[in-house]
Amino acid sequence: MVNSSYSQRYHAFVVRLSQESEQAPWRIFLQAADTGERMTFANLEELLVYLQRVCEGDGTPVPPPEGADNDNDEQ
Repeated sequence: MVNSSYSQRYHAFVVRLSQESEQAPWRIFLQAADTGERMTFANLEELLVYLQRVCEGDGTPVPPPEGADNDNDEQ
């Protein structure tokens, strides 16, 4: 039986990982597929905090966590 009071939520992201040198930390880039919004995370923990907030949210936009960069102005 399908719960008709539940409207399906869907989030799609592109995740890119980049390391400038073998000793450098990984940088994590996230882009929302629907809006094109881009964010940069310094570590995996920041990314996971953000994704957890998105999944727990009510569908309204979720700002990136403190420490993450919003890259929407960069091309």
